[in-house]
Amino acid sequence: MRFKNNNKKTKLMSRAKFLTMLALMFSSCSGVTRLDSDDFTDVDSRIDILEKEVRVFSEIHDAEFELFNVNGFQSQRQGFTIPGASSGDYKFVVKVDTADIKKWTEGMVKLDLNHDDDSWTKEIVSARAEHWKTTCEPSYYGRQGDDVELVLFRENGIIFKRIIIN
Repeated sequence: MRFKNNNKKTKLMSRAKFLTMLALMFSSCSGVTRLDSDDFTDVDSRIDILEKEVRVFSEIHDAEFELFNVNGFQSQRQGFTIPGASSGDYKFVVKVDTADIKKWTEGMVKLDLNHDDDSWTKEIVSARAEHWKTTCEPSYYGRQGDDVELVLFRENGIIFKRIIIN
């Protein structure tokens, strides 16, 4: 009889642990997996959100972005979370002082090629294209070993960056 009672307790404990793990799993997933600057009309709000989600190397004067993260975003999470497998596509553009450009290209390799598929750069600025006019030719950069692409309009202080996380 004693063995039977312990078996019931064990089953109840196992169920409780399972339900706790299930609750943690569901609470760890943020409902927001996409952030788009088109949803924020205020420059300061766009900069604030971007600074929480990506590493910035200097002061930003303006920003646009289309961010996707299967785990959700730092700025949108509440409480304790357990991250899942990482997968994301971060596309953003920032306007910085031209004196700060070196901080953004440090550790990257300049690429000697014309980029065929830069359509993503036009898509992320389409809502406020007048803020992102360029007057110079772009330079292209990449980071060895990472899926990171940077398109630089040096004279305008405009930096487009795409980071793919797998």
